[in-house]
Amino acid sequence: MAAVCTFQCFRARGALREVAKVLGIPAHIVEELASVMPHLSAGELPGAIARLPELRDSGLEWHKLRLLVELASRLDGLPRHIGTHLGGVVMSARPLTTLSPLQRAAKGVLIVGFDKDDVEDLGLFKLDLLALRMLGAVDDTVRETGVDYDHLPLDNPETFQMLQQGESVGSFQLESPAQRSLHQRLRPNDYEDIVASVALIRPGPVQANMVGPFVARRRGEEPVVFTDPRLERILGKTYGVVLFQEQVIELAIEIAGFSPGEADQLRRLMTHQRDREALEEVAQEFMRRAVANKASPQVAEMAFTAIRAFAGYGFCEGHAAAFGDIGYRTAYLLRHYPAQFHAALLNNQPMGFYPPHTLLVEARRRGVRVLPLDINESEAEYTAGDGWLRVGLKQVKGISEAEVEGIVAARSERAFESLADFLSRVPVRQDTAERLILAGAFDSLGGNRKAMIWQLAGALAVRTPTRSSPRPVGPVSRADERSCTKASGDASTGPSGEGVLGEPLLPRERGVPPVSNRPGAVGPLPLVFDVPEAGEDFTVGEKVLLEWDALGFSLTAHPLELVRENLRKLGVLTAEEIRRARAGRRVTTAGVVIRPHRPPTRSGRTVVFLTLEDETGLADVTIFEKVYQKYGPVIFANGLLVVKGRLEKQHGTAIVAEHIEPLDLGVRRDDEARGPAPSRGPGGPPARPNPRR
Repeated sequence: MAAVCTFQCFRARGALREVAKVLGIPAHIVEELASVMPHLSAGELPGAIARLPELRDSGLEWHKLRLLVELASRLDGLPRHIGTHLGGVVMSARPLTTLSPLQRAAKGVLIVGFDKDDVEDLGLFKLDLLALRMLGAVDDTVRETGVDYDHLPLDNPETFQMLQQGESVGSFQLESPAQRSLHQRLRPNDYEDIVASVALIRPGPVQANMVGPFVARRRGEEPVVFTDPRLERILGKTYGVVLFQEQVIELAIEIAGFSPGEADQLRRLMTHQRDREALEEVAQEFMRRAVANKASPQVAEMAFTAIRAFAGYGFCEGHAAAFGDIGYRTAYLLRHYPAQFHAALLNNQPMGFYPPHTLLVEARRRGVRVLPLDINESEAEYTAGDGWLRVGLKQVKGISEAEVEGIVAARSERAFESLADFLSRVPVRQDTAERLILAGAFDSLGGNRKAMIWQLAGALAVRTPTRSSPRPVGPVSRADERSCTKASGDASTGPSGEGVLGEPLLPRERGVPPVSNRPGAVGPLPLVFDVPEAGEDFTVGEKVLLEWDALGFSLTAHPLELVRENLRKLGVLTAEEIRRARAGRRVTTAGVVIRPHRPPTRSGRTVVFLTLEDETGLADVTIFEKVYQKYGPVIFANGLLVVKGRLEKQHGTAIVAEHIEPLDLGVRRDDEARGPAPSRGPGGPPARPNPRR
């Protein structure tokens, strides 16, 4: 048995990066361009540059950008390297070495030298075994709670009520803004509704205009009419709407008289066919055979439209049912075991639609008490109990497994009594010790974080007076010295803009750097501080930014809480207030930007969907073409936004944006006020990471 290989070809982002190296374009410039580039083929680059406003302000002179794009587009479809298929495996009664070349992938997996199509031509037996991190989260939850996952009630009213309210963040396949909006419209009340919702939010059904009619017919607001009795046999259970790939195959067989093999070949052909003339030839052949098979031109056209739309991407019924089953069961766990399930989700990252800081906001909103990192209480991973969860040591950025094991082992002998006690008993690197302090791990031991940073600097000065690379602090040992993962970027500050807010919302504070307006940024990490006066600690604003850098979130406060008082004066509503506001009202809200994306639409026009996170939850935002063209560079270049628009509740709760601008937290470093500080050594302070990862 071995995994199927994939031939990874150049796409837009990879092609840009490779060509930029040859042209000598600085890496930071091409990375900024690639970071806002949607997932496109390299051949689509010229059109994307002309169509997407966020790509035009790249920092490159126009003639250089044009050359970069032109050369990168020529790499379209060329192979870059061999990869491992996500779930495809082949099995054979004969040794695979007699049928195919084999090699080890980067992660050690044995792969055949053929892709999914070629292995079928060889006659090999292929299975798709999809590995899901969500199943790991389910296993962790079952182990902690003892719940019988395989025998959960499939008609639980509390679970369906939660889904109907769009409160499904964290559940498998049911958590995206599109799914949450669909559930508020569809109001699912049985298992089949969940399966249908999984199948509906795919490019195929969306582009074929299947979503609206399905919802209306399921709710009895629109009659189901079949113009051909064959359609009722195929589409009766889905209210006349094409949802599954099996139905696409049946349409080709029943309406156009194709054989099963011809129908599947038609589907495959259209999946890979991009030439308009060739597609037109296929359409004419289908229409000719359908009419010859006694179908009306209207029925023939409807059937072919559905096939063409689903050729892009649609689910087979078995796939939708499997995903729907996991989706419902994880929604049940979310509703009835929120603390344990959120801890399991956080321990199995990365996965899902939302980053860890959003999951923690949602956990708190569900009544879960989130306990902070504590050097004497935190285990390696998140732990949970009845109504609470605690942050684990592994959440500290850059900490190694050996360091975590060393902390837990030393603590098992006796609890740490002070920072000095910790440093004398546990070998950790300077970066790790700093981040543990800044994350609040030693708060329960008394003292304050700023003083502890100075205490650490003093310990380093005694132990390692000169050094050119990070060294362990603590007892002499050969501790794991693998380098910490450091985020890349800069600490530049974008314009706050004039509009809803105008000036920064907080006074400038000593000892804190400017807040970055790069995508997802909340602020860079300063590790050069003022000499603390007696008892002086970091301000709340400083703690929030420093925790965000060390952990990827802050439990001291949400970034929006830093400016909430001033936001209220300006009429900016929280996400919770948005949920309660009446439809049609013009509202303003602000938050951390989560997953801005441009899914395919039936009209072909660009629509951007994003979510804003604040301390009370999530607010979904829809940005149509005209507004997007005006504010595209702002949307994709900033991690904190203010959005003003009309509140829409017809298709779920969302703000239809009219005006968008960056949110400046107003936290600044006053360089003139900063006094002597401990040295960081070579390399300087790491830059702010992107919390939307």
